Amino acid sequence: MNCGLRLLLYYKALDHVFQAAIHYALQDIGAGRIHNAQAQLQLLESLIDRKTIRDKNSDALIPEIVSLAARAPMQALRLLRYVLPRTNLPETMRSDIAGIISQCTIQFVHKGDWWEAKETLESLRLLESNKPIPKKNIFRVLEAIRVCTDRAFWRGDIQHVKNLTELVSSLP
Repeated sequence: MNCGLRLLLYYKALDHVFQAAIHYALQDIGAGRIHNAQAQLQLLESLIDRKTIRDKNSDALIPEIVSLAARAPMQALRLLRYVLPRTNLPETMRSDIAGIISQCTIQFVHKGDWWEAKETLESLRLLESNKPIPKKNIFRVLEAIRVCTDRAFWRGDIQHVKNLTELVSSLP
């Protein structure tokens, strides 16, 4: 078998692996098996990182992840982190995803988990890197940070105030 044919079969096999991983990830997302879906998405990510698979295939996951966000926003955010950098999103999806990320950021801010909030804001910045996102999402996050900063200030928790102030500088 010549080298060209071998290479063609190799890419064809990888394409089948990619399609199977997408199929099983979609099934796992639909059934609420988040950890299994994350494993499938890690496989997809490793294939994409090797530049052996076309990025357009990861677009199929976005609608499923957005629908999952209504039930489990934190898990949806974790899944979005795998596919977000690799997708070309339509404007409506960008708005939905910005809403998910904002909702998760607000939850992290209210829980006092400023490190996770900073990570989610990095996802928001990544989403905005191509096109602007709706400003209402950023304003919601700002309002949550303001409320939590006021509470921390009146409690005398200066470190928490500093952390929240740092979050404001992380906003896109």
